[in-house]
Amino acid sequence: MKNLKKLLACALALLTACSVAAVFASNAGAAQNVNGLFVSEICFNPNYETENSKVIDSNDYFEFVEIKNVGSSAIDLSDAALYYCKEGTSGSSWYKNAFVFENGNSKSITPGEIWVIGVYTIDTPSLGLGYSSSGELRSYWNAFNAYYGTSIGEKNRVLAVAAQSKQSSWLSNATSLPNSGSNGALRIATPSQTLATVSYSPSVYSQDGYALQTEYISSKLNIIGIAGPTPGRINYNQLPNSDSRPAATGTPVSIASLNVCYSINGTSPANGSSSDYSVAKREKRVLEWLGKAVADIICLSEIDAAWWKDINSTILSQGYELSGNTSCYGLTDGAAHERKTDSYNPVFYSTKIYTKLEEGHFWLLDESPSIGNKICNWVLLKNNSDGTLFCLFNTHLSANDSSTVFNNRYKETVRLGSMVKSTVSTLQRKYSSQAASIPYIISGDFNINEGSPLYRKLLDVTSTSDAKYLSRNTSTATTFNDWGNLTTLNGRTIDFVLVSDGVDCQTYNIRTVNGSDGYLASDHAAVRLNLTVKNSEGGGFDPGGFDFDFSSILSWFKFFANIVRILINVFRQFVSALG
Repeated sequence: MKNLKKLLACALALLTACSVAAVFASNAGAAQNVNGLFVSEICFNPNYETENSKVIDSNDYFEFVEIKNVGSSAIDLSDAALYYCKEGTSGSSWYKNAFVFENGNSKSITPGEIWVIGVYTIDTPSLGLGYSSSGELRSYWNAFNAYYGTSIGEKNRVLAVAAQSKQSSWLSNATSLPNSGSNGALRIATPSQTLATVSYSPSVYSQDGYALQTEYISSKLNIIGIAGPTPGRINYNQLPNSDSRPAATGTPVSIASLNVCYSINGTSPANGSSSDYSVAKREKRVLEWLGKAVADIICLSEIDAAWWKDINSTILSQGYELSGNTSCYGLTDGAAHERKTDSYNPVFYSTKIYTKLEEGHFWLLDESPSIGNKICNWVLLKNNSDGTLFCLFNTHLSANDSSTVFNNRYKETVRLGSMVKSTVSTLQRKYSSQAASIPYIISGDFNINEGSPLYRKLLDVTSTSDAKYLSRNTSTATTFNDWGNLTTLNGRTIDFVLVSDGVDCQTYNIRTVNGSDGYLASDHAAVRLNLTVKNSEGGGFDPGGFDFDFSSILSWFKFFANIVRILINVFRQFVSALG
């Protein structure tokens, strides 16, 4: 009888263990943990750039909200909706967008998962994109992925729409996410509880669809940082407790990058007169700034003959050496050899820290050195202390937003990626005995709006990440100021420093360059950053990848380890009962 009781007890324990495992496997942590839902990005006014179109700075196509479950339990979103306040209000008038799930979506976001919520606004129907059928949903998300250059699958996406129909009665009342006024807010909520709340200032960040967010987690206010350019990927500076992220490791490299602008070119400055912005006066301001902004490497662009003599001799006298093919610009004798241009991109490097191993240049439209063909200079540097190698590219893409120039800029972007990879590949084979890999850095004025499809194309074809989003600090300032007619808050971000695997970023800052006389040195702000470089192993992260939640994986491992222990004990008791 005792053995029978033992057998029954063992069977009950086994059934219980199996039931627990089944429940956990089918609905990991079904209990709600509302403090675990983290709104990582809001893109309320995305740029619209395509290969055959000029840049459009203000529209609402393909708005999105990105969320991540940073808790330890799954969060059920089947009854949730996206609420957002009317533009310019403080949240007293809210719009409701219900969630529409696809067949492949589980409706529950598990620990560590990142989801993208597409916002179906009044502008979206003009693109011919619906949501009422599975085919239309796929069409919407195919267009979304194509626009952002992502591959967000059904499991990690949901559409937020104003109503479950296409009737004009609701379309005429639908609105986009708040993209004007002094404040905006949104929340994700079920009928019984609010899961996440976010507020931001669209009047400050409306130009490129960025939001300085405040996110409440466990009643604690966390400043997240800028958002908008990376649907489906969490940036380091957007995660809670980003200050605790380990310091960037490797060989330090400090860079200052600035487009000096060869001429004010008839633009009316916001401060002073045109005479205050002669090359001679602005050159003094640039050199004054460089004397303060100590960097190992100085990258400049739009240098012409008027700039060259004083700025070159002064920088060289301060312990730097020049890299860049000056002969093709006629800067030394005024004669057009390959081509005289307004867009020379010199690189100056500290001779105390680096030795130049090789250098070169390539044209961005084709190999013909003709008028209108932009150039990219590159240099392979070796650190004198530890022998670390890296390749630095400095370039400047075509400006203006006419369709012809835009198409050229698209072609330049594609060729830049091809030539960067080809150059690095050749160098890696040649110097394989000195380094297992050669990381690379691309600096310059790209004339591409940050967060736009062409920006994503740039990251894709060059296989880089924007150093701004690897950085341990957050810079929300823009880089183009139009001679003070725009500020670092409402200008455009078109100057970047892009880095490959093997390069990480400790600090990233945007600095307006003013002289002691109070006038601007350029119509661009400078990018000043501290990087670290490794030869033997990759740094940064895959531009298109998702983050992994290792704490969640560890929880799963511990759970199944406990199940295994229970099963082993049950088996032992079963064997003992039979004996």
